[in-house]
Amino acid sequence: MNIRKLLLLLSVNIIFCELVSAQLADTTTRHLTKDFYMKRRATRNTIGWVLLGSGVTMAAVSYLTYAGNGFNGTWKLEPLFNAGCVSVIASVPFFIMARQNKIKARFAVNLQKTPLETAFLKTYYPSLSLRIER
Repeated sequence: MNIRKLLLLLSVNIIFCELVSAQLADTTTRHLTKDFYMKRRATRNTIGWVLLGSGVTMAAVSYLTYAGNGFNGTWKLEPLFNAGCVSVIASVPFFIMARQNKIKARFAVNLQKTPLETAFLKTYYPSLSLRIER
């Protein structure tokens, strides 16, 4: 019986390791462009809003259900309320990371090409733009 459990655990572990390794992204190159940071900002901002919205909804539904019973008896949906509160708290770091990526995007390389035209040749040179806002 113990060998069966061990083989099952080992096979499940191998399957999950293969699935996880298939999900790895190529992080060998680091892109420091404005578009890269703005895309990361939008992703983190979306995750933050989804966590915040779902957390508030879960907590509100749980609390209103308990209030609808007149606050009597046991609170059957208390784990839902706790999960909602955790979700709301977990959304804060995503908003902070989104703000940091927005700041990094301001100082990132914009990768615009500035044309320099001569008599016979049109050459583009990469340019760097810096915008400081108060």
